[in-house]
Amino acid sequence: MKMNYEKKLKELSEIVKSLAPNLQFHNWTHMQEVDNACKMYAQMEGLDEHNTYILRTAALTHDLYFEVGGIFNEEKTVDITNKILSTLNYTTEEIKKVRKLIMATRLPTNPQNISEKIICDADLDNLGRYDFFEKSELCRIEGGFEKKKWYEKQMPLFLNHVNYYTDSAKKLRGEKLKQNIEDLKVMKW
Repeated sequence: MKMNYEKKLKELSEIVKSLAPNLQFHNWTHMQEVDNACKMYAQMEGLDEHNTYILRTAALTHDLYFEVGGIFNEEKTVDITNKILSTLNYTTEEIKKVRKLIMATRLPTNPQNISEKIICDADLDNLGRYDFFEKSELCRIEGGFEKKKWYEKQMPLFLNHVNYYTDSAKKLRGEKLKQNIEDLKVMKW
């Protein structure tokens, strides 16, 4: 009997939406954007249906707990996610895979397989998009930084994330990522 993954993801989405942080950047909108990017990259990378389902589950829950400057955000998110997925009849093995994917998003990232590469690329997808500065501004406000200090802080992130991991993200976001880096280098705040 084939599982209806979309139905389960919709059910999960409703729960996550009600629990998502209400911050400027780390919020339900961000988790939806990461889910959409994961879905797109999974298809482009040829990920099978079940692994895409697990990946999208992690994307929808990966920032359920977010404290600005928090060093245990991923661990706390995993704890919350475990409880939710248990009530939705995810198997122990599926929950374990979701936990591993959430932990893979901790910066600096070091993904070990294609699913981890996809979620890392999806979580930082905005770095190579045209709305980068708009999203970055939301992060800045969320963190309470003044502009100059924030963008000085952004440069190391960019320089350490010069490329995406998957061929799909490199193809779709690589050039804009490089352009955004160059734009940041010449900006005067």
